[in-house]
Amino acid sequence: MALFESFNLLPTVFIGILIIGALQKIITSHIASKKYKFPPRIPGSPIVGNTFQLPPNQQGLWGKEQAEKYGEM
Repeated sequence: MALFESFNLLPTVFIGILIIGALQKIITSHIASKKYKFPPRIPGSPIVGNTFQLPPNQQGLWGKEQAEKYGEM
């Protein structure tokens, strides 16, 4: 009897997956069509970010070069 009950669940799961996929597509297209977008990111590590990419000396010059390359923040 439990075998036949699982077949009734299959269409519901399939329709749920289709709805989630459609919502994801709508949200992604809405975000991509916005007038204002996020500025480009400076690449970094996932946990520590850019901590180890900062030079120990002359950080002002480094910051100016990064601002010219990636834009003002």
